[in-house]
Amino acid sequence: MMNLKAYSKFIKELFFSKIEFVTDYEQSLFRIKFEEIKNLKLIIMDFDDTLTDHLGELKLKEQSLLERLGKNYKLAFYSNSSDRRTKELDKISSKLKIYNVRISEKPDTKGFREILKHFKIKSSETLMIGDKIGTDIYGAYLAKIPTRILVKPYSQKFGGRKSGFFHSALRSFEKNIYSLTRKVKFN
Repeated sequence: MMNLKAYSKFIKELFFSKIEFVTDYEQSLFRIKFEEIKNLKLIIMDFDDTLTDHLGELKLKEQSLLERLGKNYKLAFYSNSSDRRTKELDKISSKLKIYNVRISEKPDTKGFREILKHFKIKSSETLMIGDKIGTDIYGAYLAKIPTRILVKPYSQKFGGRKSGFFHSALRSFEKNIYSLTRKVKFN
């Protein structure tokens, strides 16, 4: 589950700093030009509402994208998930040869550091993709990952099960405050 201490720090910085946590925004993973990102060796991705709808199954289109990316980059999943969901992600990641972090404490850096250590790759050679600023993107910022791409939630773009009210409201709150304090628009 979410690391509340680190998330509280995010809320404070959201209001009182002008740090650009989001380095890019895309409508979906399919719009990211991975080959244009310099020195990229490792891609870390959130799972729910980034690669699938909330608690959804990985569809063929997304699986094909992961297989294609896996030919050129190391891949890892980092998702704040329940134990049950983490076991489901273990099965998916094992099948696709993607590293799955079993720590669910974003935005704390522990899981990010585990991934970097596992692959022996520098944070400067890493990309984080996620649908939430306060956990996915801010956690990557704390881990000194320079490229942090926020994507529109999968369920909003492609349909399917949406995350619950709490997560949807939190995501909306984060985006609205971030947009206001940094004069950024998320279309």
